[in-house]
Amino acid sequence: MPMGDLVKTALGDALKATVCTALDKNYVRGFNEASSACVEVLTGARNGLLAKMESGGKLSAQEQALYARLTELEAEMGERLNAAYEPPSAKLDLP
Repeated sequence: MPMGDLVKTALGDALKATVCTALDKNYVRGFNEASSACVEVLTGARNGLLAKMESGGKLSAQEQALYARLTELEAEMGERLNAAYEPPSAKLDLP
């Protein structure tokens, strides 16, 4: 392979890597911020009920059901967010 082709290939590979890194970095930051905000809403509500229990307070039947559901939703959301995570570079069809 001629030297010019080697240089083009090397530059192309470096450019692809740089673009993929930049896309993924921004995606990861945005995905993490958004997913953290979603999970924190549920966690905050659940922790309020947990604090009441830990301080010796009793939860009503409705609060107990809410606490159980919030715990389930928090776990389900975590699983779905983990499954949905796919950096943009994985979707690119680069030569």
